[in-house]
Amino acid sequence: MIGLGYVGLPLTVEFGKKFPTAGFDINENRIRDLRSGSDRTLEVERHDLAAARHLTFTDATEEDCIPEIERVSGLKFNEDFFAGGRAVLWIVR
Repeated sequence: MIGLGYVGLPLTVEFGKKFPTAGFDINENRIRDLRSGSDRTLEVERHDLAAARHLTFTDATEEDCIPEIERVSGLKFNEDFFAGGRAVLWIVR
């Protein structure tokens, strides 16, 4: 999931309860807090973060995200999907 705000974080946590899931955000402090089990924005509760056992958080940049998205999706960057900024991706098919 790219962007761990009020929509992205709860979705990421729910997916992370059942499936291997990575949450990306460019805010290093946010990632540090989430890795320690804390959400200052109170979008999810501490026990929900703990329950998402298949979840990892990263502040990876586009250089890290793009190859992983290509690998798992089979899509090609700048052909099948495009990136805008460091945290927003649009998939166009």
